[in-house]
Amino acid sequence: MEITALEIVSGDCIKIAISTGLSFFLRTRYLSTFSADRLFVGMTLLEDEYKDLESAGCIFSAERDAMNYLSRSEQCRNQLTLKLLKKNHTKKDIDIALNYLESKNYLCDARYAEAWLRNRQIKKAEGKIKLESELVKKGLNRSIINKALTNYFNMISEEELFEKALKKYQRLGKTNQKLQRALVRDGFPWKLIKQIKNI
Repeated sequence: MEITALEIVSGDCIKIAISTGLSFFLRTRYLSTFSADRLFVGMTLLEDEYKDLESAGCIFSAERDAMNYLSRSEQCRNQLTLKLLKKNHTKKDIDIALNYLESKNYLCDARYAEAWLRNRQIKKAEGKIKLESELVKKGLNRSIINKALTNYFNMISEEELFEKALKKYQRLGKTNQKLQRALVRDGFPWKLIKQIKNI
């Protein structure tokens, strides 16, 4: 196999075509066995060199798919990994690509957690217990969750959210045990729930 075309697309991203008719993009930092400056048109590739190029191309493909998701909305690493696995990328390729995206700050679990909490508040009022539980399900690190929740509850108190939820359920006609169960389900602490009269 031989390199038939080589084009620098941008920065450390190149497009390579080989004599089999295949062409692919790769990021040179993803090469592991040799340096990109050894590549030239007409170069005959040894099997291990071709495998390294192919591997770098697969990692770059995982990176591009990840960026497609990130361009639409903030993502957390764990859920982005699951999405990329469904697209048949290998765990190894995904890890390398996501490490790169984290190093460039395109992917950030802390930023995701804070954005998720803000968006969640628009839809419904929930207590800390429920919000923490939902973030844990997303596979976020406990320290990231704790920091995001601290920042969130510095902007709005759990008591405010509780009052908002209580008014909503009262408008819907919930009373007594039904009201209590709804507020518990929404993650509000018993110390707030027990203060409601006639519950």
